[in-house]
Amino acid sequence: MMDITHWPDLAELGNVQHDGQLWKGTGMKSRKRFFVLDGVSLQYFASEALTVRKGELDIRDAQLSIFSGGTKKGFFFEILLPQHGEAAGSMRRYTLCAPTQQARSEWCCKLA
Repeated sequence: MMDITHWPDLAELGNVQHDGQLWKGTGMKSRKRFFVLDGVSLQYFASEALTVRKGELDIRDAQLSIFSGGTKKGFFFEILLPQHGEAAGSMRRYTLCAPTQQARSEWCCKLA
């Protein structure tokens, strides 16, 4: 259990391979999040302060889908994760958007 009186910094998260701001989602439901890739775990936080962890993805069996071109918001890609249990056989999609094509390329290379 995390000690809520002490918030982690990047050095305390372990083997950080990549981190940075991405948009999560599309349209009106998209939110800017700070992502940290740590081994097979992709964690995302409300901000770079790392005070509020919003979620964590186990990316061991993930597939990537890269959208061609860019939009006004940035450059999109998706992480597809296999579902288990009743939803077995289907994929859960996490749509992310990087501010530049280079940033998207860096994230995709690190996630691959």
